[in-house]
Parts: sequence; structure tokens; C-alpha cells
Amino acid sequence: MKHLLPAIALTTLAAASQAGQGLSYNSLSIGLNNFTNTEAAGHDRYYYVSASARLPNSNFIIGAGTTLGGGGNTGSIGRQPNGTDSVSISYVFDDVANFADAVIQAGSDEYRSAYIRKNLGKGFEASLGYLRFSDGNDGYFVGLGYSLNKSLSLDYVYQRTTSSWPSSSAKWILNQISLRYNF
Repeated sequence: MKHLLPAIALTTLAAASQAGQGLSYNSLSIGLNNFTNTEAAGHDRYYYVSASARLPNSNFIIGAGTTLGGGGNTGSIGRQPNGTDSVSISYVFDDVANFADAVIQAGSDEYRSAYIRKNLGKGFEASLGYLRFSDGNDGYFVGLGYSLNKSLSLDYVYQRTTSSWPSSSAKWILNQISLRYNF
């Protein structure tokens, strides 16, 4: 009898973690990033490819990405080099308070973030999060996704990050659009 309550609690937690928002964390994306700085002329534009996979029977996600064709820059903003690689590990708390998935993430170069991701219905999803980089700069992002069909989604992300270049009041702005294949 004394083991019955913990068993019921674990069974309930396991069932809740399987329910979730119905969002896929197994994906392959290709997209276009456009960076600007509030206190510098110009922009930097480049493509990227990323992939993520939720480990089976787990709440852990492994991710990786790389840049392609850094360029299209104008003004004083430097180029994002081709082949800038990143890796990350994330943990998903499924359907927190029956509202949204909550995700914490740590990545290469001491990048870390926390965000929520919600299924809005009718093919739409949204995300809102906070991020921090190893150089002490931090920021937020907001994203919106639309499912074109069961496997393909079109995503848009707006990110605003503090920057110490060219001055302490500068902000990096990232506009990102991508096509995501969910598997």
C-alpha cells in the first residue's frame, strides 16, 4: 500500500508527458537569417540548415546546425562565415499547466535559452523565449509557425538581443524564415 501512491504519481506523470501539445521536436529545417544592428549601417544575410531529434522515450532533444553562404552583407556589419556550426541539448517539459510545452536548452559557445511553445490550433503554433550568450548579451525571441501539411511547416522568428558593439545601447535584430520538415 505504501508504494501505491508513488506508483500512481509516476503513472500520472508519464501519461502527462506523453500527451503534450502535439508538437514535433523531430525536424530538419532550412532557412534564411537576416541580421541588422540598431546602431550600425547595413545587414548580414545567410542561409542555415538545422536538425533536431527527440530521443525515444525521453524528454531530451539533440540539435545541430550550420550556416551556408554567409554574405549579402552591407555596411559595417561583418559577414557570418560559411560553416559556423552549433550543437545543443534541450529538455522538454510537456504541456506545463495544460498550457504549453516548456523547453530549456544549452548549446555550443555557452549559449542557453528557455522558451515556451504552444499549439494554437488550425495548423498554427507559437513560441516565446529568453536567450543568453557567453559574452553576457541576452535577449528574447518570438516565433510563429504554420503547418502547410502534416510534414511541412513555415516558420518565422523575430529575435532582439543586446549587443556591446558598436555601443552598449545597440541591439541585434534577427529576422528568420524557414521551411521545416517534421518527421
